[in-house]
Amino acid sequence: MWWGSSRTDRRGSLLMDFFSQYSLEILNEGDVPTFETFRGGQHLTSHIDVTVCSAFLLNSIRRWMVCRHTTALSDHNPISFEVVYGGANDVFIGTRIYNTIKADWTKFEGLVQERIARVGTNIVFNLLSGRRELDESVSCLMGRLSVICKDSIPIRSKKGPYRSSPWWTEELNALKRETIKAKHRLQNSSAIRRELVTLPLYLELKAKYREAIRVAKVDGWKKFCGAQTRETAWSTIYKILSKGPRRAPPSTMKDGDVNLQSVEETVNCLMSRFFPDDTLQDDTDFHRGLRESFFQLPDVQDDPPFTYSEVRECLSGFDSGKSPGDDHFTSDICLRFFLADSKTVLAMYNACLRVRHFPKVWKTARVLVIPKPGKTDYSDVSAYRPIGLLSVFGKVYEKLIIGRLSWHLHSKGLL
Repeated sequence: MWWGSSRTDRRGSLLMDFFSQYSLEILNEGDVPTFETFRGGQHLTSHIDVTVCSAFLLNSIRRWMVCRHTTALSDHNPISFEVVYGGANDVFIGTRIYNTIKADWTKFEGLVQERIARVGTNIVFNLLSGRRELDESVSCLMGRLSVICKDSIPIRSKKGPYRSSPWWTEELNALKRETIKAKHRLQNSSAIRRELVTLPLYLELKAKYREAIRVAKVDGWKKFCGAQTRETAWSTIYKILSKGPRRAPPSTMKDGDVNLQSVEETVNCLMSRFFPDDTLQDDTDFHRGLRESFFQLPDVQDDPPFTYSEVRECLSGFDSGKSPGDDHFTSDICLRFFLADSKTVLAMYNACLRVRHFPKVWKTARVLVIPKPGKTDYSDVSAYRPIGLLSVFGKVYEKLIIGRLSWHLHSKGLL
């Protein structure tokens, strides 16, 4: 009776004792049956499916419900509920916030022309000569571009897009809807009509739907196997396996034999391990020489300015599916910005080259903690490593510099 059933038997009492012993909370609400079938012309129902959780998670569970009219093949009705991670103050930690698939690129290009190109932003970059001026100008430009993106590109849902199976077809979708309608009519029909009309129709459609799914799966697998080559056979498998569930680090961990007592201790331990303090006292002679040489700019002739083709080639080489930096600009956004106002982007990169400076805003990274593969104990801080997500604009600048260095070394016969 604790989860919607109208009676309690011996097995139910034993189950309740088990829940009580291990402090488990029942999530079932209401009296909608979780199991329905038709045998001998009778509509049989049960509340056999029970959802439980620990007391710690109880306040994080929302909207538990039995979805009675969403399945066509199983006699068990689906159960749905929401898990709220972090409670009401849950924070989205991803950097890909813009849904560029649904972007209004025409509006984006028009706003770039209106708010950046026509106000002479490229002239500002051509005239500046100091590092502080460059930092401020690049930061201001990134801010304007962020506002333009918010005005022309929709924000992605935190849940992410739903992707159906590759073998799923619109015909299967239509057959599924038809079978669900037949099941709904069966559940609501009288005993006489159920026996003569609705039950035979539902069983016929159910068998047809199950067979159509089987055929679609087999055909889809044959098509997948036939499309593979010697080069792509294993890469596809690795790609599928790499999309498994991510292991989230626990809120408190241990450092060797020392158990960390709070989230703050865990974060500080990870920070000190990933980013140790850079102190002059620990420098070797080699490191001291590097520090001194950093402030000694070479007295050489300046490189010629970056060209349109150089920047275009660098931007086109980035994968738009990769996670962006903390500015949220994916490579396709950066490329569209360049195509809409190449003068400003060229002036920005050439100002960086002329002033010999890497803007601070591109040095800011979103650091994520990910597990190392193959570890046996993921409660230890040594089982994790950091990954830093940097701005695509900064990566393009690095790539431009590397291209110039590579050309210089090859032309001098040094490589």
